[in-house]
Amino acid sequence: MDTDARREQVEELVQNSQEAILDASKRLAKAISSEASKALPAAGDDLTRLVDEVFDFAQRVIDEQRKMVAEVLRALSETLGDAAQTASDKAEQVANKATGKKPAAKKPAAKKAPAKKAPAKKAPAKKAAAKKAPAKKA
Repeated sequence: MDTDARREQVEELVQNSQEAILDASKRLAKAISSEASKALPAAGDDLTRLVDEVFDFAQRVIDEQRKMVAEVLRALSETLGDAAQTASDKAEQVANKATGKKPAAKKPAAKKAPAKKAPAKKAPAKKAAAKKAPAKKA
């Protein structure tokens, strides 16, 4: 699958998710309005208390929405972070293949404990042999 097709799939997924969230929000608002209208006549005697209850309820709804958005953003960040790292790794592999370089050592992930270092390897002994002069052409 090529890059354009993958991008279109992601865009479609995001659009479908947004539509689902919008639909759920509308249904939730309708249900809240329906239930609130049932409760209002009983609380109508004390307007100050009614206003306080409405604002307290609105604050709880906003707090829950904030938590939900934070969780969505955290999940997206983790997913996109993983995808970005994978894309970066692939790009590095392609670049290394094109230039003939060996791949760089991978850095340990931030969440994992640092890897134990292996004992240092000894450098190979230098050869004392002198360089040969290039052969003369006949």
